[in-house]
Amino acid sequence: VGWSEFFRQLAYKTELHGGELLEVETFYPSSQTCFACGCQNKLVKDLNVRDWVCPVCGEYHDRDHNAARNILRHALASKAGTA
Repeated sequence: VGWSEFFRQLAYKTELHGGELLEVETFYPSSQTCFACGCQNKLVKDLNVRDWVCPVCGEYHDRDHNAARNILRHALASKAGTA
């Protein structure tokens, strides 16, 4: 099954159960952006970097947790029309 079929089924099931599917652009820099201050740290592009400290505000980030928080924030802002 390809990605398009996966997303088609995901959209179908989401609608079937009364949910809402929010999408974020493929190349949104979710793991590179500090959730606390919004600074984009391009040094984090290397996938081997699993955790990092923001050079601007000093906030510590686990790569995956930070990305998940940024994706949620970005999707909700897009829904509200503020992204």
